[in-house]
Amino acid sequence: MTASRGEAGCLIPPFEYHTLANASPGRTSLTLHVYGGEMSQCHVFEPAGDGMFRRVTHDLSYDE
Repeated sequence: MTASRGEAGCLIPPFEYHTLANASPGRTSLTLHVYGGEMSQCHVFEPAGDGMFRRVTHDLSYDE
């Protein structure tokens, strides 16, 4: 999906993994993720070399 300024999209399980990138090099992008329930952890896929990724669990918390 390619989105323009002000557009929104959604992911519904099991298709919930995604990659975000800016189509305009050198420009800043901002994304906002809104979830329907409280989450204490999420998975992030970090580059592991040779085009491979490793899944890392991140703890989530509220910021005041």
